[in-house]
Amino acid sequence: MMENTNELSQRFTKALFAEAPNLEAHLKREREYWLPDSTPLTMEFAALGRGVADEYNGFDSSQTREIFRLVEEAVGSKNEKFVEAILTGFLESMMSRFERSDVEIKFVTAQLGGKSKMHVGAWQSV
Repeated sequence: MMENTNELSQRFTKALFAEAPNLEAHLKREREYWLPDSTPLTMEFAALGRGVADEYNGFDSSQTREIFRLVEEAVGSKNEKFVEAILTGFLESMMSRFERSDVEIKFVTAQLGGKSKMHVGAWQSV
């Protein structure tokens, strides 16, 4: 039985916050912005992706590896809605933020897993 989108999202954010607790504030701000409505999943993941880019220089290499491993694991899910939110929310927002930062984008891309890297390559070529 395939896990539902909400369960996958909760598990992903819990694992992400365990690795990088400061990302929780990025999600909190996004949710506050959308009040009284609930925040669309893609927008929640976009806030987290921007947060990773914003906090990137403060992560050590093991944190970065684990964050990108979690993203790659999420991209491999069988739940299309969840994967789409990770790809178009988290990854695209993260890479877009990196493009406007002083971080070398090729270095970040090289650290991504295969499926994530493939999506980013296709997205950047558009």
